[in-house]
Amino acid sequence: MKKLIMTACILALVAPFGCKKKEVGTDDKTIARKYALYQVSVYKDKDFKEWLATLEKAESVDLLSEEKYINQKSMQIDLSQVRLADGKEGYMESKHLADKPIVFIEESTRLFVRPNMGSKVFCTVPKGTIGFIKEEKADWVLVYIGNMAGKWITGQWAQGGYSTDENLVVEAKDYEAALSLLKERQPDKKAAAEKNAREKLTELAKGSSVIAGMAKSKLDELDEKPPADAAEGVDQGPETGEKSAE
Repeated sequence: MKKLIMTACILALVAPFGCKKKEVGTDDKTIARKYALYQVSVYKDKDFKEWLATLEKAESVDLLSEEKYINQKSMQIDLSQVRLADGKEGYMESKHLADKPIVFIEESTRLFVRPNMGSKVFCTVPKGTIGFIKEEKADWVLVYIGNMAGKWITGQWAQGGYSTDENLVVEAKDYEAALSLLKERQPDKKAAAEKNAREKLTELAKGSSVIAGMAKSKLDELDEKPPADAAEGVDQGPETGEKSAE
């Protein structure tokens, strides 16, 4: 009888530890985390008839499955089933996804045609540029950047000179958005766009990262330029304190 009582007590003690609950956020369906190379649509169906959502550049999704699929045009595509951050699931072509976003952190990083220092240099990438890792080979990574100064970078190799820090990627996206605002050409939207850009740059400049330093330099550059109206000899009216990026 004593043995039975002791056995029951031991089982009562170990039971809570033997039946661990599944951790929140884990999912046996998830194969990997992937990132959108650019703004791209996700669809509810495999034939891309019903739109589900639009991913932003560097936005992450969970990869649930991959398959070769024959679409309605009788073309074979690599199809990915993905889950968005809000839990919605849909389909998109695998070619729009990459393994990891990166930010180049050196003044100029060389990209090579092959993962070998002796191969041809395809181009150099300036500091602050956002890229994506598509493949890894030893200490080399195959990089996608997209159109950079009129040159398409879709599969060249880098050896160092970049960071995979997610916070830095977010900062680089904000910096990229600020520069895009400064390119506004419509006169009636230009002042508002520059104001918005300055706000983004000012917020970034509060930090201590590579991107923060670039934001500070860009603000100094903007402050050195006269307003566009003044340069054109147009009466500006009351002082606004805003200056054009032109």
